[in-house]
Amino acid sequence: MPSTRRRLLFAAALVAARAPQRARAAALPAIRPARPAPPPIDIGALFPLSGGRAVLGDESLRGLDLATDARNAAGGLLGRHLRLVKADAPDPAQAAAQAGELIGKAKVAALFGTGMSALSVAATQVSELAGIPYFELTAIADSITARGYKYVFRTCPPARDFAALAVGAIGETLAPLWHAHAAALRIVILHEDTLDGTHMGDLQAQACKTARLAVTDRLVYPAGPPDLTTPVRRLREARAQVVLHTGSSNDIILFYRAMAAQGWRPRMVIGASAGYALADTMQAIGEPLLGCLDAAMPQYQINPAAAPGSAAIAAAYQQKYGAPPRSGQSLATYAGATVIYDAIARAGSLDKDRIRAALLATDIAAHGLANGWGAAFDSSGQNTRALPTLMQWQRGAAGQPGVPVTVAPADLAVARARAAMGR
Repeated sequence: MPSTRRRLLFAAALVAARAPQRARAAALPAIRPARPAPPPIDIGALFPLSGGRAVLGDESLRGLDLATDARNAAGGLLGRHLRLVKADAPDPAQAAAQAGELIGKAKVAALFGTGMSALSVAATQVSELAGIPYFELTAIADSITARGYKYVFRTCPPARDFAALAVGAIGETLAPLWHAHAAALRIVILHEDTLDGTHMGDLQAQACKTARLAVTDRLVYPAGPPDLTTPVRRLREARAQVVLHTGSSNDIILFYRAMAAQGWRPRMVIGASAGYALADTMQAIGEPLLGCLDAAMPQYQINPAAAPGSAAIAAAYQQKYGAPPRSGQSLATYAGATVIYDAIARAGSLDKDRIRAALLATDIAAHGLANGWGAAFDSSGQNTRALPTLMQWQRGAAGQPGVPVTVAPADLAVARARAAMGR
């Protein structure tokens, strides 16, 4: 009996001793294991990052990078972080192969690209077959959205709009400045024999015919690095006054060197390719490029009232890359990627059909994007509210060889077009 009593007293004392511990434990919040962060959404970024188009490819990629940074800073997409998986596509074969790698191995949810039409045509064939959405941001050949593909969307203007703007500048801009009749001007079309060059040359020839402008000649040269001595001699012999030129940035440099070597130049060169708006092209050529016109993606030097946010994007670019933007290519890819990300958010899913439906329902008025574009997609996947602008290299502040300013259309312009080249 005494031993039993001692055991009971010991048990009671033990319970009393543990009571405060239980009370303290009950007062503490329950500790649950932290939920792991959801996996990122991998997005393929396919651009030419080596070879002759590397600078433009990198500039395009930078705009996509900045748009992705902005989306992640705002909380990501569908509650998840976005991660760009980058791949180099210097030629069509590599574009197709890398698209397959991104889809098959990296398991990307979608692809962005590419800045060059031949690359886009090759890569989109692969993505469409795999049922993966492909968003073209800067390649312009009309054929990209003319093949009946269901999951290919293009946010930038097609080549036909660039051709119309370049040819329209002859009658609407140059003829009044020169007090001349546009139909009397000697016009020559010059281009490389790539998909972009040939397609643009065909469209410009048709636009000239429609506008009743006489094309004196059409000169074609092989893709790079070309010898432009003979084409320049033929331009000189034809006494060309306006040259409509489509070529890579390297072609443009060689073209101007050939003109300097022969001591000749036309009254005006009108470009219809991204290389003409590239800061690296101006740095390589210098003052002779002043006055040159280009039908181009909207530049950062644009009316801010009609392109809200362009200055902020330029500042973000400067902060991230330690240098000012090299061309409006990055502004175009930023604007385009923003439209796509917003549509995916509205879709509420990465399902390709829900994304397509959301994009087809997109309705952004003109001047609603940072480069002055709007967004509304037709059934082919083409943004019908994206238009090129006419830019001109004009003299900048001290230390700047030239600045690519917007001179048309009027609602986006920040300067008036000048009549002469080289000053």
